[in-house]
This record gives sequence, structure tokens and C-alpha cells, in this order.
Amino acid sequence: MARYSGEHTETFTVNAPIETAKAHFSNLETIATHYGDVKQWKKVRSDTLRLVLEPRTEIGVTFNGEHSCKWTFTSDNVLEWKSVGKGNMHSEGIATFTSVGKNKTRIEYTERMDCEMEVNFLVARLISPVVARQIRDGVKSYLERMRDALPRK
Repeated sequence: MARYSGEHTETFTVNAPIETAKAHFSNLETIATHYGDVKQWKKVRSDTLRLVLEPRTEIGVTFNGEHSCKWTFTSDNVLEWKSVGKGNMHSEGIATFTSVGKNKTRIEYTERMDCEMEVNFLVARLISPVVARQIRDGVKSYLERMRDALPRK
């Protein structure tokens, strides 16, 4: 089984109070809605989401991604998440929220994702850079959708 990894780190400021930003980026329904290419999702606990992605084919290889992920505030302004249980995707990350004024919040966001696929050795080497780029681009696009959907107050 081949394993592919990608990571995206970004610091950005949103025009929303810190409590609004924290609530938005930790809301499981909002996460599922803006995750991208989700075939089906289910809230399995108050802090855990099960995601099944739409199949994706590149260079003759189809990936059917699925995983469960748990989101937790580990301190007042730090949201962390990590995949739990079985699945062929593994995600972990951290978002740190800092108030930079009454209605602005700076978010330092890092996410790392690994995907496992059954492919032969030659194909594994061929698609490695493609998959890594797709992971990074996917996280970046997710953040754009989340920012666009953020309620402003």
C-alpha cells in the first residue's frame, strides 16, 4: 500500500470577532459542507465527523477516500483535529485564533493529510507528486470556502 502526504500552512485574518471565527471553524456541519468533494458525511459524536469522499481518478488510479476526524479545543483559542478509527485518509492539524481587534481574528492554520492507496510500485512513484499537490490544493481551497462562508458581525 502506497502512502502519500501533503501539508498546508497558512496565516490569515478574517473580519469576524474571535468567538464567531472559533465557532465557525469548529462547527462540524460547516466543516462537512465546505470540505469539498464529499459524497456523504455523518456526525458520529458531538466532536467527530465521518467523511466519505467522491471517488477521484488520476492516471488510471481511483481513490475512494474516507476517514473519521475528531475536533477539540485543547485550550481556549487552539483547535486541534486528528483522524480516529479506520480509514484510508489520516488528517491532523491545528488552528490558533488570536483577536486582532474587536471584529478581526488572525488564524494560524496547519493541516497535514496522508492518503493510502493500493497501487503498484511504478504507478506509486508516478502519482506521488500529483497526490501531494492535490492534498495541498484541497486544504487551501477548503480554507477559501470556509472564509467565504464566515458570518461577519
